[in-house]
Amino acid sequence: MSDSFRINSNYYFMNLGTVLDKSTVTSFRSNISPYAQNFYKEFNIPRSVITMIDNDDKAIKSFLDARYWFTLNGESMADNDDAFTNIFSNGSWTVDEFKYALPMGVKYDKYVTASECEHLGKSEKEKVLFQALVLEDESELISAMEHADINFDADYTDFVDALQNDSCDNFEYNNNGFVTTFKSNSDDIIMFTIPYDKGWKCKVNGVDTQIYKADYGFMAIGTCAGINNIEFVYRPVGLKFGTVISLVTLAVFLAYSIHCCKKKRL
Repeated sequence: MSDSFRINSNYYFMNLGTVLDKSTVTSFRSNISPYAQNFYKEFNIPRSVITMIDNDDKAIKSFLDARYWFTLNGESMADNDDAFTNIFSNGSWTVDEFKYALPMGVKYDKYVTASECEHLGKSEKEKVLFQALVLEDESELISAMEHADINFDADYTDFVDALQNDSCDNFEYNNNGFVTTFKSNSDDIIMFTIPYDKGWKCKVNGVDTQIYKADYGFMAIGTCAGINNIEFVYRPVGLKFGTVISLVTLAVFLAYSIHCCKKKRL
């Protein structure tokens, strides 16, 4: 299982992710990916400049890899819930590890379509996330996967062990995106709980690989049997074009300035 993780914190620690330089499910930011907004909307998660997912909503926090929970002026989560292990407490604040947190890159072999889930309630949709990829109706991935029969009587925790065992290793962020490794004996589909964006590019073992939208705003890719070295690089859409326009504008400005200076001398 990957060493990468997200943190969860209560209201008093809302900017803790920035301080610790860690991804967090509790954010205080004025901008956020519109694809992440799609996910929040599907699960009725309120979002203004603050994202605060209720602590009782453990399924969503499991899905988003909220592995370490920071609590100020509160008791350890481990005191009343065996899903947690307390790893630090000083009387003022505590840190607990959530054993059901999924890694950011996990394998799926079954799918359902978004239209099949339209009539489902929030708790039912949460159960779907742990049993299948939710794909757009026209997704090319549908032909590569088996359709899922969702067990709505099961709890999300019933599927966590299998997902944790079939996950990426050595997940690391860098200045341009992230890299990770996935080992398998078969061709597989890997889903990353990183918001989809047209600016992402992916290579697997150095080969350009298509990125698909999945699970209401995240990313999925195909991998091959063997060791897959996966690299995601992000470049904002329009950056190259904008840079060219800026350079051309600067060149025109300099040329005009030089022309004006020469004209004054005459």
